[in-house]
Amino acid sequence: MSASTQESSQDWIESHITPRERLNSAMKILSKDYEPLKHQLSLSWSSICKSSKLYYMKKAREAIHLVLSIIAPGQESILLNAIQPRTEEVDSTTKCIVDAYNHAANSRTQTQILSLIVNNFTKTELQKMMPGVTIARIDAARKHAMVTGPGNIINAPKIYRMKLTKPKLAHFIDFVLNPVCSSVVGFGQTVLKLSSNEKLKIPKVVRNMIHARIISSYQSYCLESGFHSFSKATLYRILKVCSASKQKALRGLDNTSAAGMEAVDNLTKVVAKLETFGLSQNDSNRLKDILLLVNQFLKFEYKLHLKEEDVCADHCTSFALSDPTDSKFAALCDHSHVQLCERCALVDSCVPVIQKEFIRLEVPNPLSDEIEYELENAGKNIMEWKMHLLRTVHQDVARTSVLKDLESNQGLLILDWGMKFLPFTYRETQSDFFGKKGISWHFSCLVIRSPSDPGQLELFCFVHILEDGTQGWFSVANILVHLLHTLKREKPFLDHLFLKSDNAACYHCTSLITFIQQNNANFPIRVAEYNFSEAQSGKDLCDSKTGCCRLHILKHADEGHDIMNCINMKTALESHGGVKGTKACIVSIDQQMEPKTRTKIPGISSYNNFIFNDDGITVQKAYRIGTGMKIRLKDADLGLEKVAMIKVIQDFPRGEEHMSGAVSLHHHNEPAEEIAHGDDEQTVTSETVDSKFQQESTDQKRIGWALKHRKKATRFSEKVKDYLFKICEECDRTGKRPDSSSLSEELKKVTDKDGVKLFKKEEWLSSSQIKGYIASYLSKKCKSVIEPPPYKKQMFGDECCEDVCIDEDEKLAEIVSALDSHEYIDSMTGMIDDVFTSVNVE
Repeated sequence: MSASTQESSQDWIESHITPRERLNSAMKILSKDYEPLKHQLSLSWSSICKSSKLYYMKKAREAIHLVLSIIAPGQESILLNAIQPRTEEVDSTTKCIVDAYNHAANSRTQTQILSLIVNNFTKTELQKMMPGVTIARIDAARKHAMVTGPGNIINAPKIYRMKLTKPKLAHFIDFVLNPVCSSVVGFGQTVLKLSSNEKLKIPKVVRNMIHARIISSYQSYCLESGFHSFSKATLYRILKVCSASKQKALRGLDNTSAAGMEAVDNLTKVVAKLETFGLSQNDSNRLKDILLLVNQFLKFEYKLHLKEEDVCADHCTSFALSDPTDSKFAALCDHSHVQLCERCALVDSCVPVIQKEFIRLEVPNPLSDEIEYELENAGKNIMEWKMHLLRTVHQDVARTSVLKDLESNQGLLILDWGMKFLPFTYRETQSDFFGKKGISWHFSCLVIRSPSDPGQLELFCFVHILEDGTQGWFSVANILVHLLHTLKREKPFLDHLFLKSDNAACYHCTSLITFIQQNNANFPIRVAEYNFSEAQSGKDLCDSKTGCCRLHILKHADEGHDIMNCINMKTALESHGGVKGTKACIVSIDQQMEPKTRTKIPGISSYNNFIFNDDGITVQKAYRIGTGMKIRLKDADLGLEKVAMIKVIQDFPRGEEHMSGAVSLHHHNEPAEEIAHGDDEQTVTSETVDSKFQQESTDQKRIGWALKHRKKATRFSEKVKDYLFKICEECDRTGKRPDSSSLSEELKKVTDKDGVKLFKKEEWLSSSQIKGYIASYLSKKCKSVIEPPPYKKQMFGDECCEDVCIDEDEKLAEIVSALDSHEYIDSMTGMIDDVFTSVNVE
């Protein structure tokens, strides 16, 4: 066959070879293992079955990889990705990043976001995706991705503008935490939000003064002492950060102060009544201004003016508390009292000034008796308030003086009963809520010099939880003996203790004083002094610790625990490491073993300071005023073996277990005594002060004007007793208890059928007198002593005291105390840091 014939034959064969055969032939040449394609796809892709789709996908993948293996052996996948066309559609993740870039707050954040995708696209593609992005921004993002990593955040350095300095801040906070400005209550809590958004629960702190008065007093103090402080705006900002409740009522149930403020209110009402009988508007406003000034002065300023020695007789506590009838209780001032305080003179003269206007006017007889009665009682109550404030400040000097002179082997022990703890369950039903019996617990706060730093003070608290026993002197004596042995075991360097407590009857009584003196030589630690605070003014460290412990128990209960008995309370107090510087134990005291004592100290209520010597007790009416009177006491029934019968159920943890370290106290000189107040708030001319009172202010006859005086007992008239008895019988029959305040007003206004008043002014009774009568009636009724038909007889003895002892009952003050923060006392340093961070502006 010729060549041309072969060539034409070959062309015919090639023209009749199908594309499938060509592919198979080519693939056979490239690889002998290639399995030929059986058939071509002639139908649409969407119409074929799943198995056919998988077959054609498999054959296409084999052919492509076979060709790529020839072109780029070992790099088939890389080459395939390189030749694949890019899709114009952006994936959802990139879309989210682009959206975040467009909504970023600043350029720094935009650069950080852009660094996540900047290396995945060209600059042109990035500018197309994100209109407005510049080449410089893309370069910055690529640099950020290379240096710090894609998306890594680099915070800009914070620049602080220092507006506060810590020494000045500490100076102001120390002033604010002074008891004159702030008080800690024994219950309740405050949520303090720090600058880090952390919420801290602390015992409730009550501001006794509004912010404006605190700042005004502080600036006056700084002006007097030459200290340059912050501006008013900054001080307001600091007080806002140091959040505290504002006092809306008097602290606790201080009856004397409440009666004084009520007297000022009554005098204001009297002035309003006098307006209807011809008192001019100018005179009325002048008298009301005087009363307002007297009220504000006694509430906020008077205590700040008092000093142990002062040339003003109203400010000199040594002069005011010296007994003119007994030199043992008097101090000789080495200065003359020639200065007159205009504000104090206003206090003395406010009632006589109103009385003078009252006499000048013609007031009808029925109403004139009521006004005379109000003026008389108001004058007495305002002076009692002033005397009470002076005694409060002076007795508090005992605590500050002991702390100032405290030696390394001495300690200050503060005693107080906490408000009874009512048991409760984690999930409490309504039936379980009623009829609870409170659990008594006693707090003892020990303040000593720090062994490592004698310049610092340390606080330890010991809690006695009573399973059995009452809050009487017998329980206090047993707790004291147990505590002295515990302290000697844990702190053997202690040799002497100074005791301090409020004026409650369980502390301030002959039995406890005699027991301490009689057994002092046998105690492991000797009791050197026992100082009592003024009645109803005994708020101290124990109240702060009560709030901390109560809060700790409530937190433990919130975790699902029941607090139903003493063991539950002790477990709660020791949970999570316990309250800092606090230990607890459970004791039982059998009241049946309480001895019946016969020893008496005549007039013990007038003695507030007791110094224990080897040969007796030196008593003082006021702290360190006079040499005191030496008394000797002996009672065979008060021996240590007859009193110390405490049963310890669970003792204090040994060593430093559950103690969490001592609380550090910072003792500062209180600035209150140095504060001087300007007269720019309100000016009252000296003409309003009678010359008579100016003379009396320098008269030595005023010595001892602030001492407690024994109140004269008075009789109730038969007519008054008959009237009150009938009311008590009617209330006893109906079950409704009479209101003493309403009855006091009723006695002034009640008339007979002819319209004549039943009772004269001399027969009118105060609310406290009526309250005492009702209490006596109920007490006699319970003891079945009342004889029928009794109301014509002198039921309650020949005499009925004008003021009942309820006014001096310290237990009432324990029930309500309207006054922690990192535990208050130990939080001074931490609080300064928190305020420093919160107030400084970035």
